[in-house]
Amino acid sequence: MADADKISVLKIGGKKYAVNLFWNEAEDSSRVQEAARREAARQSELELDLFCVRQGVSQYGLGRKRLGHSKGMASLAGHMADSRPGSWLGVFSVDDGYYILAVRDNEILGETDRVFSDELDARTQFEEFLTRGEWSEIYAPASLSIDGAQDQSIETFIASGRP
Repeated sequence: MADADKISVLKIGGKKYAVNLFWNEAEDSSRVQEAARREAARQSELELDLFCVRQGVSQYGLGRKRLGHSKGMASLAGHMADSRPGSWLGVFSVDDGYYILAVRDNEILGETDRVFSDELDARTQFEEFLTRGEWSEIYAPASLSIDGAQDQSIETFIASGRP
């Protein structure tokens, strides 16, 4: 599953989004930016030099310029999680393969926000998350034949909400 570490920027509908972020939660919701800066400094060997914060939750994502992330670039996971609050799991077909995201109680699960170029790797990762509790909604392309999943394109999914 090494592909999940290779793709860090996705272009969807003409807009570039950061993916493959390191997601964390701040202990103090009033100091999320401070927690993000502190964690980036603590993980200096990973060259985490950018961060994003999500409004209304104590969560932040850390990115890397060397992987193509840039200041002001929207986070795809953040945009999607903010567009659909709750607990849901999705695998979406993208140009580079399959994008997987899991949101539990409005928080992005850190092991997701990844792109897999291989369908089998994506399916394996997705099915592992299916077994991790209840999901209010499940999204997957019809081609993957996932029981109970809604087939919704990523473009339609992100059309609502603001990045």
